Amino acid sequence: MRVRAAIAAAACACLAAQAAVDADAMNRRPRPRPKKIAGTVRVVGSEPFPKTVITVFHGGVPSDCLVEGPLEKVLRDGHQGRNVVVEGSACPHVPPGFADCIVPTKILPAE
Repeated sequence: MRVRAAIAAAACACLAAQAAVDADAMNRRPRPRPKKIAGTVRVVGSEPFPKTVITVFHGGVPSDCLVEGPLEKVLRDGHQGRNVVVEGSACPHVPPGFADCIVPTKILPAE
């Protein structure tokens, strides 16, 4: 009887450890993918909710990539109307009305 209790206790401990590993894996966010976007910086919308976007042309069709994060204000104030290349990571979500979303970490001059 003691052998069965020891086996049951070991099995419960093993299952508890596996459940902790599975829960940890489920709570992890995927690593953001690095990306590079080139286009024209524009501001859409009006106060109090203006949005900074980079307009990219794919086959002659414009699409707006929303810019979020600390460099958003830098792009809006210093690069509006200019062609730029930004490097950064993808946003966790893309808001409705935008083709893409980026959190830039670097602003490069257009090539």
